[in-house]
Amino acid sequence: MIKRAIFAFILSGATIFFLSTVLINNFSCLYEKHLRYITALAGKNLYDTTQIYFNDLLIKQELKNIKSEISSSKAVYFRINAKNYFSSEEENYKQSFNLCKNITSEKIFYTTDGILVCYPIYEKFASQLITERKRVGIFALLFDENVLNDILFQWILQNIALFLIFLVFSGFLFFEMSIRIHKNFTILNKTIVFVENLLKEVEVLSNYKEKLRNYLKQVYFQEFKQVGVLIVELIDRVITLTENLRLQAIRDSLTGLYNRNYFNQFAEKVLGLIQRHKFPLSVAMIDIDDFKFINDNFGHQKGDEVLKTLGTIVLKSIRKSDLAVRFGGEEILLIFPNTDKRTASHVVDRIKKEFYKFDFGIGKSVTFSAGVANFPEDVKELQSLDELIKIADRRLYIAKRTGKNKIVIEG
Repeated sequence: MIKRAIFAFILSGATIFFLSTVLINNFSCLYEKHLRYITALAGKNLYDTTQIYFNDLLIKQELKNIKSEISSSKAVYFRINAKNYFSSEEENYKQSFNLCKNITSEKIFYTTDGILVCYPIYEKFASQLITERKRVGIFALLFDENVLNDILFQWILQNIALFLIFLVFSGFLFFEMSIRIHKNFTILNKTIVFVENLLKEVEVLSNYKEKLRNYLKQVYFQEFKQVGVLIVELIDRVITLTENLRLQAIRDSLTGLYNRNYFNQFAEKVLGLIQRHKFPLSVAMIDIDDFKFINDNFGHQKGDEVLKTLGTIVLKSIRKSDLAVRFGGEEILLIFPNTDKRTASHVVDRIKKEFYKFDFGIGKSVTFSAGVANFPEDVKELQSLDELIKIADRRLYIAKRTGKNKIVIEG
């Protein structure tokens, strides 16, 4: 009986050691994949931002934002258009970043400075015969290796303590403990597989928290729960960073309307659809009446209040398929796909009446004038959205010259 008990304890100890070794290896691989995922996602979003608006100061600010959002990062590097950018004064890490110079695929290096993940940025160029990929830049993140080492060290210490406690228990408790340990490793392996698949599916992130927490609820050991919580927090930060970058690139901060950068992208897409399917398209150009008078006499803060209020009313009044753009200082461009001129003018008139009701405390109501144009009523063959915008702009100034506070759809 004693021999059987000793054999059972030795076997259980060997089993724990083997399973712990396997899990450490799996966790290290998962952590590497997670670092690759964060680097690739941040690099893609930063490159997309530069394609919309390229500016040295903006890039440097975005690198600083990425470094602050990803707490385990020590430094951020970005190379584009033969120029190097760093998140801050990273002179001590330049030698490490030089490892990324000649990479052609995603690489990870363990350096004296930390874990360096290099991500090459490619752009596709399509011709009639082939599609070519050309490297246009490099994005790299240098992570603090101590984060991984601390997690693994704490995990090893806790498992050693668990093993010693386990040896104290009597033989009849050994069987129950073995079953629990086996169940924990099974759940944790399922969790690792789930997270690995989640990191591959960048677009499917809607209910990952609920699924991951359901796995972690079944885990007995606190250290593994902490690893799961860390993964959830890191993914949350990446999603938040991605969304912030996207909104900064396409939205006007004051009015909440789309900006000119987004409009330029939208114009190409919608023009192609119109030319293929020939559906009607209406545009309206809105300009606030006497806006300079408001700024000069009541201050720019009052002018901002007027613009913000108009932006809010516009967003509440149009459909999801419509587009509202802050086109200039006090000019707003509305685009109504698959809409005739009369319907578009009714929507603009509804906005005008709602805007007229607001009291801005300047002794009178604020109004706006507008011009509306339509394809195919005003332009038979549409080659560019600029054609409709010019017509709408001309009618806007007719409205201004003939008394303001009106909508002109002819002329």
